[in-house]
Amino acid sequence: MSSFKYPPVLAFNFDFNYNIILNAYHDLCDMGYGNRLLATTPEKIVRDNDEDKAKHCKNNILNLNGNVLEKPEAQYIYSEVDRFCEVIKSKNYNTHLISYDDEDFVLWHLDKRPVGYGPETTKVNIMLTGESFTTFKCGDYPYRNGLVDVTRREHMYDNRGQPYKAVLRIQIKDYNYDEMYEIISGNKNFSMA
Repeated sequence: MSSFKYPPVLAFNFDFNYNIILNAYHDLCDMGYGNRLLATTPEKIVRDNDEDKAKHCKNNILNLNGNVLEKPEAQYIYSEVDRFCEVIKSKNYNTHLISYDDEDFVLWHLDKRPVGYGPETTKVNIMLTGESFTTFKCGDYPYRNGLVDVTRREHMYDNRGQPYKAVLRIQIKDYNYDEMYEIISGNKNFSMA
């Protein structure tokens, strides 16, 4: 019997400008703002860009902070995040983008980074390249836009042999998963997918 109140994903519809966000992400990466995220374990990131040592995680990441925020492409992405967070009434959030090539993956883990994030926060994934899924211990959950319980439940994603995938991830800091589940599922601005 599960001790969780809600399922691990709440799929919902929202009118994100997926293609414009995706193009802005690619433009920022072309400018050198993206990095490879390589890890040997959930806690140990590989610093020397040695792909062979990365047995736990291989993907691309772009954190929207620092100097990148001066770029119009980053400002556009944040305007879309701001628009969404205004609807859900979140005032404390940040965002980053992740992409997976056909050899990338992340194995079983809980989202704990950056330090200090945990079960009192939650995340929303926006699949920029079309519907995809997150794998939890209880199975695969498909969605295009999804509130995902990744700070409390182990999950993974294996993109090896799959087409390129890009995700806009919004870290909600002022609500936990259950609170955000109730906000999104009860908000007339959303329809459940």
